[in-house]
Amino acid sequence: MDLCIRKPLAITCSKEDKTVKIWNYEQKKLELSKLYNEDILNVAFHPSGFHVVIGLVDKVILANVLSDDLVAFQT
Repeated sequence: MDLCIRKPLAITCSKEDKTVKIWNYEQKKLELSKLYNEDILNVAFHPSGFHVVIGLVDKVILANVLSDDLVAFQT
């Protein structure tokens, strides 16, 4: 889990269901959920909240946070 400094967002990951979720903790709602085919070990926000790092077993994914999706720009 990680918190964004400039926005009221938290990001979580689950090794069990292989998802990354972004939550708005002020509104108490799920903003985005993305399913991956591999086990996710950790996640981290960029301070701006526009980018995330997702750590998998064998690689690291850098992704842009869009309104309805996480889009990888480097793996």
